[in-house]
Amino acid sequence: MQQFLAHGLHTTDARTGVLIFAALSDHQVELVADEGIHSRVDPELWGDAVAALSASMRAGDPVEGLERAIALCGDVLAEQFPPRSADINEVPDRLVVI
Repeated sequence: MQQFLAHGLHTTDARTGVLIFAALSDHQVELVADEGIHSRVDPELWGDAVAALSASMRAGDPVEGLERAIALCGDVLAEQFPPRSADINEVPDRLVVI
């Protein structure tokens, strides 16, 4: 949650920020979705993304797992929050290594 707040993912107008946090050495994964998403999406859907990334990390292929997790999150977001004509990307889409 500290990283979610530190990177301003809580500042979007519709509160639709998502953070996928992966600790490679510990094989730990957490997905944090802001309240705008959390109120509309079944938490089990996020569990699918976490499971995909966790399994790939254990198999030694975290990149493939991140790709799968991001795609699953993208599918959920596209369904629940379809793009609007005036949409802008309010926060950068990027990998942060800490």
